[in-house]
Amino acid sequence: MQGKQQYMEVLEGWRAFVEAAGLAKSRIRDADVHEHQQIKLARRSLQEDDSGFFLSLSDAQTSSLKDRFTTLDEEGRGRSETLQLGFPLLRVIEGRKTFFVPLFRYSLPDTWHSAVPLQLTVPVKQGSEVSPNVDAFRLYLDIDIQELGAERHMMSIAAACLEDSHDSFGALFEAFLRWVVQRLVDVNNSPTKSAEPALEKAFTAIICPEVNTDFNTKEQLKDYKTLLQRSDLQAPLLQRYIEHRTDVLAAPPLASRTPYGLFERKCSGQPIPDSGLSFSSATAGGSPSLN
Repeated sequence: MQGKQQYMEVLEGWRAFVEAAGLAKSRIRDADVHEHQQIKLARRSLQEDDSGFFLSLSDAQTSSLKDRFTTLDEEGRGRSETLQLGFPLLRVIEGRKTFFVPLFRYSLPDTWHSAVPLQLTVPVKQGSEVSPNVDAFRLYLDIDIQELGAERHMMSIAAACLEDSHDSFGALFEAFLRWVVQRLVDVNNSPTKSAEPALEKAFTAIICPEVNTDFNTKEQLKDYKTLLQRSDLQAPLLQRYIEHRTDVLAAPPLASRTPYGLFERKCSGQPIPDSGLSFSSATAGGSPSLN
């Protein structure tokens, strides 16, 4: 039992590292955000229908987005970047840098640049087009969205977090913002945290180029979950790490080592027995390292 507990503790530490590394790639730099990308979602001004809420930007905002995120190709045809609406926002400060992390994200239609002003309906009451930032919920709010049901619509996920429901998006959003503030206080009360998040209050949403957790992170987390589902948890490199030993007399030169991700399907070239998976360290062929 003690051996498996050690496995679990190290696995959990590696999972947290993978999630944090993936989330870092999907953050939005404060310095990159123009004023016209900022949106204030206020209950008193929100209009809704059975599918979601209406978002209408001013002519100035729409023109600014087109100037910043569209270009002309060699034939003079307009090409636009894929944009997303992120809301609400956590502000994370690391040293002298500030980042925004959206808790929910909605990809704007590909034709967003063809209409002035930009008007659209954000489907928070149905479907899964408004998707939760699973890693942000887990890392900053200690909420496992997968357990709540990541495929549910946005209002359903928010209501599950609140353990309460509301008839309108405006009312639910106000309650959700209060919940986020209190949840951050409850979860992030350690004075040793170097990047303590806070709810951004100056504005509640951002339109920006689409950012998502990278593919490698998602694949590694899939392998992590598969490892946990195995009754006979066997991970050769993980065992070597725990036992502080190596199977080679001398580590090969650094330049000759092949790097792999934490949960990829290779383990010094050998698969885990009875599985298509294999556990890997930051450096295959040598002792696994958390550095």
